Parts: sequence; structure tokens; C-alpha cells
Amino acid sequence: LRTGLTRLYNAPTVDRVWSLSGGRSIMTYTVQLIEQAQKEIYLVVTDDDLEGLRSAIQAACARSVDVHTLLTGEASLDCGEIAHHPPLESELHGLTGMLLVVVDNQEVLISGKDHELATITRNAHLVGIARQFVWMEFFTQRIRTRLGADLLERLDPQDRQIFESLNVLAETRSGKRRR
Repeated sequence: LRTGLTRLYNAPTVDRVWSLSGGRSIMTYTVQLIEQAQKEIYLVVTDDDLEGLRSAIQAACARSVDVHTLLTGEASLDCGEIAHHPPLESELHGLTGMLLVVVDNQEVLISGKDHELATITRNAHLVGIARQFVWMEFFTQRIRTRLGADLLERLDPQDRQIFESLNVLAETRSGKRRR
């Protein structure tokens, strides 16, 4: 009985999924995650979240942490690898308002649009899926920059529309096009 109970008592907690509620608590925990990062951070952030996290992100970059930030709004950041998610695709995927942080391939925080509830876990499978999601978005953006008009024309209309919406956003940022 002692051996069996000891195994239960010492069971690892890394696979548990936790909930955190309240916008302030979520942002405080997110800042702590970023500050504790040692190797890499993958982020999906809105403009509002970026403003609250900017100094922590820049400090991570200054510590030589590899920071990969997928922006779902129009704000910009001057450190790490940056990609802008196409607005139309963000709406289709339900990413508008989402906050996602993966730190050192060990922990993930995901918060929905209202930031009233977040999910936190160290479950290796869930952390891996979240990291892979952000990585694939960066991969897609790198591929998009290499697609020529001839390849874009071969895409299905709905897929082409997503890439075209990103091009409009890029032109607006560069000042080539006015809204």
C-alpha cells in the first residue's frame, strides 16, 4: 500500500491543464512566462496585448531569447522574428483577440477573445501542438513572400483572397496605399 500511495503522491503534475481567470491575472502570468523564458518564445498577440507585453518581449530579445511573434493586428515590433497574420484568415480561424504564448517548448498559455479565461499547461502534446501552430503560420508567411502572381492565380479563390488581403495590409503599412 505504501509503494502504491507513494507513486500516486509523487505523480508528476506536468500533464495537468489549469485555468486562470481575469484579464489582469492572465497578463501578469503571461509577463512572468516571458520573463522566465531561457531559449525561445512563440507568441500570437493582438495590438492591445502587444502594448502590455512589449517591454517584457524586448527584454527577452535583449537576453538573446529567440522570440517569434505573430501579430494579428496592425502594430509592429522591432525585435525577434515578426509575421503579420492576414486579417481575413485571423477572422476565419478565430484568432482575433487571441493570446497564445509558448515558452521554451515547455509551457503554453492560451486565452480567448475576452481574456477572461486562459488555459495553461505543460502537457508536452498540447505545448507541441501550440508551438507547431505558430511555427506553421511563420512558414506560411515566408512561403507567401516567395509566391509569384502566376502561383497565386492557381490557388482557389478563397485562398487567393487571404493572400490578397495580406498584400493590401502590407501596402497600407508601407504607405503605398491609403485606406
